Amino acid sequence: MTKVDALGVQIGAQRIDAQTVLWAAGVAASPLARSLGVPLDRAGRVPAEPTLRVPGRPEIFVVGDVCALQQDGRALPGVAQVAKQGGAHAARNVMRAIRGEPLVPFRYRNYGNMATIGRGSAVADFGWMTASGLPAWLVWIAIHIFWPHRFSKSLRRARRMGVGVRHVPASRALDHRRAAASGVGGRAPDPV
Repeated sequence: MTKVDALGVQIGAQRIDAQTVLWAAGVAASPLARSLGVPLDRAGRVPAEPTLRVPGRPEIFVVGDVCALQQDGRALPGVAQVAKQGGAHAARNVMRAIRGEPLVPFRYRNYGNMATIGRGSAVADFGWMTASGLPAWLVWIAIHIFWPHRFSKSLRRARRMGVGVRHVPASRALDHRRAAASGVGGRAPDPV
């Protein structure tokens, strides 16, 4: 593919007109994995032992996009859910290694799949339930903003992402703060 524009794609001398173009070329791991000097899979990921250690390099654990791990005969996907669970498990195994305890194999638990399609719209598949549109987006917000963080941090993060934002122009907020500090009328708006 040599060019993509609003009217389609160009592949060498051939032009394909299209209103919608979807790019599905795949992904590759970070080139940093090559610096380990260990065998890599065809996507540039590091094959890992079930404990998330790198074979032949017991001092290195690998997780996330650079980790190639099989579970029940299938490759685990390179998604955030696997990376987050793998990172927490690798940290526990590092502590076990430091204490001289046996390492525990990693077991990924798939709690479902979600994707946001835009503000107010998402899709969700939890196996036992599927949802789309606003209900799925509200679940996505709850899981990605409120669950992993303390509630107060979650509210600030939600506001930054545009969920229930009350916008106070910076100039107005500054005027209120100056007035409040000088004791002349008004009060400073609540911090966002």
